[in-house]
Amino acid sequence: MPISVNHMGHLIAALLLCVWAPLSAQSDLRGAYANLRDTMYNSEPIPVLERLYSHAIDCLGRAGLPPPERDSWSSRIEYMAGRGYQAARRKPEAVIHYEAGLACIDRILSGEEDSESWRMRSELLGHLCLLKDLVFLLKNGRKVVGYAEKALELNPQNAKAQIIIASSKVYPPSVFGGNPQIGLELMRKALAIGTSERDDLFNIYSGIGLAYSKLRSKEQAKRWLEKALELYPGNSFVRAEYGKLGE
Repeated sequence: MPISVNHMGHLIAALLLCVWAPLSAQSDLRGAYANLRDTMYNSEPIPVLERLYSHAIDCLGRAGLPPPERDSWSSRIEYMAGRGYQAARRKPEAVIHYEAGLACIDRILSGEEDSESWRMRSELLGHLCLLKDLVFLLKNGRKVVGYAEKALELNPQNAKAQIIIASSKVYPPSVFGGNPQIGLELMRKALAIGTSERDDLFNIYSGIGLAYSKLRSKEQAKRWLEKALELYPGNSFVRAEYGKLGE
């Protein structure tokens, strides 16, 4: 029996809904993640972070993603939550979130290698090294840059991986391998990749600013830290570093 015009219209509408609903849910997930990220970088209060974390997890559950992609998003959400708790000096909660994110990445890398998963493993492990005991640090500390280098091997345009490598020279004191001049050059290399991600640019600008500060180039340091604060004016770390430079 031929399909009527009305039935055909309902069928097309149903098909469009099947396509549109997952796309809409995935768009919601990207927006929820961006809000969580920006809240963390702006050093907003923990209750705000917790609310946005719960919303991001809810959006992830509704996005209908296959396991590897779901784990990838979950690792990023857990990482941002961990960063927020770490900044608030709530170490136990930060460790829980970082370890949850690392478990997601381990599941992905047990199946196949990709640049972004190695980068996330580096990020998560690096922060756990800052929070856990000396035994954990000695066992895992050298792996952090190695994982970022692996990410760059797989994708030379992975700006976040380049930022991790640059940060390993900018932030630590010289006794732990820090070298602000090399770090400055590596941060500029990250900038040259051409990323447009807000958090990448913030991390590059603040890293360059801190490197200049350590090199006692006050005006250059202020210039780059100001560029970072244009992106996230509430960031407590960069505001403190800027304050140290005085008038």
